Amino acid sequence: MYSERFEIFWTAYPERTNNSKPKAFEQWDRLAEPDQNAAVASMPAFLAYCRKNTTYRCVHAERDLGERRWETIAPKAMHPGWWKDPAQIELLTLD
Repeated sequence: MYSERFEIFWTAYPERTNNSKPKAFEQWDRLAEPDQNAAVASMPAFLAYCRKNTTYRCVHAERDLGERRWETIAPKAMHPGWWKDPAQIELLTLD
């Protein structure tokens, strides 16, 4: 049902409590592939921000995607198949 890249984004998203995965996927599916890649590529920086700013209240993934919030922190260039690279995926862990 969900794409592999979306599952990577969803799993990495720092707060999924009371989030709607289907609604987040609707927003995800509206994005072009380069934007999907950028959204996932922004996760390590976003996770670091959330760890540093413990009072930050994370918005729902649906809103994050719909408002293109990743654009403020996304790395500018990622190779197209980066999400298949285990070293890149490891950057998305919360630990």
